[in-house]
Amino acid sequence: RPTFMIVVPRLFEILRDKLIKAVEKQGSAAQFLLRRAIRLGERQIAGKSSPKNLPVSLLLDLTLRPKVRARFGGRIKALVSGGAPLNLKINQFFNGAGLNILEGYGLTETSPILTANTFHHFRYGSVGKAIPDTELKIAEDGEILARGPQVMLGYYKNEAATSEVLDADGWFATGDIGHLDEDGFLFITDRKKDLIVTAGGKNIAPQPIEN
Repeated sequence: RPTFMIVVPRLFEILRDKLIKAVEKQGSAAQFLLRRAIRLGERQIAGKSSPKNLPVSLLLDLTLRPKVRARFGGRIKALVSGGAPLNLKINQFFNGAGLNILEGYGLTETSPILTANTFHHFRYGSVGKAIPDTELKIAEDGEILARGPQVMLGYYKNEAATSEVLDADGWFATGDIGHLDEDGFLFITDRKKDLIVTAGGKNIAPQPIEN
């Protein structure tokens, strides 16, 4: 009966599929509620919430959502995703079902957290804001750079590899491409090594297409 679950996106995909199959066995009424929940999640994530959604949300609070929470032990407060990109449709599903997924970001070399969404600072599609005492900036080529007390001192007995990712000022090159919005939320778009450069010099990130 956990209060928090911190897992990789693949597990959320498996859990979603299991929940859908469980609802399908309960008949047309349950399936109707699930469709409304998913639609509501889509609208909320798209920023299209309105008073018209309130009756549907209240109905789901009395019917579908308690059953979903019960599948997670009944005490769950938040689901936390990291380690790989989270498909937006997964977040839409769990949001409509009454369970928000908070995305975070970090690397082994950063012990391992750099950013996280929280209950009070949350933006869909982002991996949240930098945690306390952590600085982020975007290099000219779009690479995410980080500095903070959690950043490693270097790779063990490998100065050459260390110098490739850590500069003299302590900025760590993550190898990920992304951008910061006006409120400081970080959005990751791809891995630097995966960028495709066309003959016209345009950089194409394959990750959105893969997702």
